[in-house]
Amino acid sequence: MRGEQRCRAFLFLVCMVLVARCFPCCSDAAVAASASQKVNTTADRWPGWRGDGSGTTPSKHAPLHWNTEAGIAWKTHIAGEGISSPIVWDNRVFLTAAVERGAVRLIVSIDAGSGDVLWHKRMPAESTPTYPRSGHAAPTPVTDGERVYAFFDSPGLVAVDFDGNLVWQVDVGPFQNIYNMASSPVLAGDLVVLVCDHQGSSFIAAFDRQTGEERWRTKRDGGLHYATPLFFVDDGQAQIVANAQTIVCYNVSNGDPLWWTGGMKHATTPSPVYQDSRVYLTSGRNGPSKVIELGGRGDIAESHVVYHLPAGGPYVPSPLVYNGLFIIPGDDGRIMVVDGDGQVRVRTRVRSRFTGSPILAAGRLYWCDERGTTTVFDLSELNAKNPALPPIATNPLDPEPCLASPALAGNRLYIRTAKHLHCIAGGGVVTGSPIRPVLPESFEELEALYMSQETGEFDDTMLRLDIVEQVSRLDHPRVVDLLAHMVHHDGHSDVSEAALRELRSHGDDSVLALIGVFEKRAPFYKTVAAEHLAEIRSPDAVPALMKGTKDADLQVRITSIHALGLTAAAHEQVAPAVAETLIALVDDEQGLIRKAAIEGLVRMADVLGPYRERAVEATSRRVNDENQLTAKVARLALKNTFQ
Repeated sequence: MRGEQRCRAFLFLVCMVLVARCFPCCSDAAVAASASQKVNTTADRWPGWRGDGSGTTPSKHAPLHWNTEAGIAWKTHIAGEGISSPIVWDNRVFLTAAVERGAVRLIVSIDAGSGDVLWHKRMPAESTPTYPRSGHAAPTPVTDGERVYAFFDSPGLVAVDFDGNLVWQVDVGPFQNIYNMASSPVLAGDLVVLVCDHQGSSFIAAFDRQTGEERWRTKRDGGLHYATPLFFVDDGQAQIVANAQTIVCYNVSNGDPLWWTGGMKHATTPSPVYQDSRVYLTSGRNGPSKVIELGGRGDIAESHVVYHLPAGGPYVPSPLVYNGLFIIPGDDGRIMVVDGDGQVRVRTRVRSRFTGSPILAAGRLYWCDERGTTTVFDLSELNAKNPALPPIATNPLDPEPCLASPALAGNRLYIRTAKHLHCIAGGGVVTGSPIRPVLPESFEELEALYMSQETGEFDDTMLRLDIVEQVSRLDHPRVVDLLAHMVHHDGHSDVSEAALRELRSHGDDSVLALIGVFEKRAPFYKTVAAEHLAEIRSPDAVPALMKGTKDADLQVRITSIHALGLTAAAHEQVAPAVAETLIALVDDEQGLIRKAAIEGLVRMADVLGPYRERAVEATSRRVNDENQLTAKVARLALKNTFQ
């Protein structure tokens, strides 16, 4: 009998081994367990893009003050170019770069204690086209403590050990992307998952971490998107969500789509964040932000979107979540903090330009701008009765372009600039201020300096951005005219957008300029213009805003509706025309338009007059709307405004 039991046990063991070999990713539990054992961010590790993807570390200590002369443990020159962010595993720092105009790609290993370069892994590659700011080494590598996995448009996805030896390589290209590839690989259990969105055959694929063998591949809609996907386990289900014009969440075990929803913008770059069974996403330029409650299947646009902010999202930086608060950074230094109901609780701004993403550490937010200056914010007041996000330190480095995001491990901060990697240990209280060029003070001199620039896409955009900021502060009758000229004629969208945003501070004087922008420029310009007109509330803008409600872009329509409601509330003479428009839009085919129209009617409720009854009837038709956000707004409107 005992021999029979042993035989059965042996056969069971053999079967389990065969199953493990044939179906190494057969269960979500296995994926989740493997991932939790090997890739979690710890106080001494920052294993991939934004650590574990959240941009948050459990470390209780982080440097607060430093400058070019104090608080820096070491500064190491990095060969070649690259904007990938550093990753850290115990005593090793890794990053990628490219030399010889992209003909050779590098994985670089650095001693975390001394800053000594331990090795370069050189890999021949195709010298592919790229955008100057992107370069040939944009994706951030990821490590499991045994190997480093890095992605380049060429030579592809590669794995090297901690001594720099090539373990495997998979060519996943070629790609049709004039800006080059930027999405980073992520680890999910025993898989390396990669999103490759471009103008060709786009896909998401999973590769065996040990061998590089492709486990599964799922076709995607494509287009130029750059967001790194996010792996997480929710309610026992291992999932990976990819941000793009259509957000899609996949089953990690086989690549099957679990749920999806549209409504984001072209060229989506910010990565998703997960917390407490919710996924937080944003997209730019000035695009929407969404929070999605998990648990849905299929198209969840009408059922599982907790809230939707139509505008204000970043083009590049990725968001954060802190105690259920959605922290949305902007390329121009703006930060919005949004609560669980979609209400903006805090708005603040650092007057600078940002490409890197912020991180959370030791109760603080760290954000490094394009000049290498890190602003540190205190998070302790976010949950106060009157919430705030005050800056508590400004820490400059030698002026050198900085497009990467920081890493924090072992109580040290790692910041990559164009030619160097800085290890920041901090010290006593040191004072520093951003290093900026000295500009003329008069309007005429600033105008002449701006006009002397070529104002092309690849010229000195930082100088022109400084001029925009300086000009806007002046009290001169031609400031608005010059800003409007910049909006329409500057060769770089960062500069033209900055000029457009500065128009807002000039109130009524900027209305005609904003109307002109609203009617002539691309959707994200129209969205910004509509937001400004909502604040100014000029009746002269109503015809342009009416036109905006019929725009092809969803965000332009929503922000135009918002502006119309506020403007009508302030100027009763335009109320009839606005009421007619909004009542009609309550029956629009787009759920978010129906929601915005009801909200607009609520804003102008006091001036509806003879249109009030029709507004109530239209709103009543939406109390059971298939779009849950619309239904909620309709019920609240009938209860609190139209009772």
